[in-house]
Amino acid sequence: MRPATNCACAKSLRTSTRQRSENQPFTLLKYRTVHTIDGLSVALTVEYENETYCLCCTDDMKLDFKKGECPIRIKDHHSDIIFFQQRFSAGDSSFKFESSLHPDYYLAVSEECGKCKLILQKSNGFSELERFNVV
Repeated sequence: MRPATNCACAKSLRTSTRQRSENQPFTLLKYRTVHTIDGLSVALTVEYENETYCLCCTDDMKLDFKKGECPIRIKDHHSDIIFFQQRFSAGDSSFKFESSLHPDYYLAVSEECGKCKLILQKSNGFSELERFNVV
């Protein structure tokens, strides 16, 4: 797979959790693939202190950030950095992101000590914690 090369592939990803006063924008990179049954293959990056970090899943169902840009090519549609972008529900403009490495596990927001944290959780239907807006 290769990421889309046009400018439209980069979008901000913000959580729709209303209690947050500030949102951390993520850049969404769309990877071209013939395998679209699970959703659009995407990778997520974030800028922090002038460095780029790529969001990835670990083997123990946790999220981590790898320093550096996402690879140009990914040989398979299953990777620690690939998530499948899917509509949150029919007719909804929001999305959810399923891990390609861990099927049925989705990005979600969890509150810990008054702060929102991005986590990977097993899907339990239509959890609002898994709802993200792409702008």
